[in-house]
Amino acid sequence: MKSDSKPLFRDHLRDYVENYLHEPFDSQTDVTRSKLMARYFAERVLAPRNPTLLPFGEEELSLCVIDGKGDNGVDFISREDDRVLIIQAKYSGGKKASKRPYENPADFEYFREVLRRLRNYGELEMAQALREVCAEINWDRDRFLLYYITLRQLEGNQEALAAKPINNPTGIADLVDRVDLSLLDENRLNLELRDTLSLDNPSPEPISLRFTPNLEGGSWLRLYDEKADRSCYIGRVSGAQLSNLFTRYKSRLFNLNTSATTLPIEVYGQPPPKAQTRFSSSTMGSPPLPPESKRTPTIPLKTP
Repeated sequence: MKSDSKPLFRDHLRDYVENYLHEPFDSQTDVTRSKLMARYFAERVLAPRNPTLLPFGEEELSLCVIDGKGDNGVDFISREDDRVLIIQAKYSGGKKASKRPYENPADFEYFREVLRRLRNYGELEMAQALREVCAEINWDRDRFLLYYITLRQLEGNQEALAAKPINNPTGIADLVDRVDLSLLDENRLNLELRDTLSLDNPSPEPISLRFTPNLEGGSWLRLYDEKADRSCYIGRVSGAQLSNLFTRYKSRLFNLNTSATTLPIEVYGQPPPKAQTRFSSSTMGSPPLPPESKRTPTIPLKTP
């Protein structure tokens, strides 16, 4: 891989397969490449952003790959912390995208019905590893993360089909609300990979936050620590602002370590009085608070 070019999912997959099998990538069948493509996506793209998504240990991970007869359209499956991850992968060779085959719409439609098959695991021919996971699923509570990933070209209407909710296969009223279905082609796989790799390179640029208005007092609370000569500002930010931040920074936003990072905060166009300011958030972590006697009075934050 060229170090000066943007990371490509296809290149990283090739390196992963060769390191895993200790065999040339080009000597593998497309079935083997697809199975390991599903594992690579789960292990190296999703898991760094969701550390509790997969089981630990090589033996446990290898059991997540469903190989051989009776896979029922599942290449990779795991169930951890009430989340069921299901991946089907379609590998396709060829350096030029225009030369690669088009995705068969029937393949994706078949994947959209995967929960119906897993629900009826006792009645279908099924690989033993897949059957064991199906037996553990709590259909009344678990969330389902479904990924169909492909290096083929997509047909025109497939993206629109992916955006539609799946049909409820079990009669459970809220099941559809607990299912996230994603269709990722090569362009999107490249973006997902780069987002994950960005976790190792947090952005050094400052992040500005505007706290939402509060009619009964200030927009923020300032907690000053005399020993460290720093302030912690606690406030409320809008969902729209967080959405914009995530659109810009992706997963890097949740990788910020505020115990070692100073974040300049802009409060309604006026900078805070202290040069070193930290944003306190349950997802980002927070600095230690000063003694109660040094804190400013609590101001209730209410929706204006």
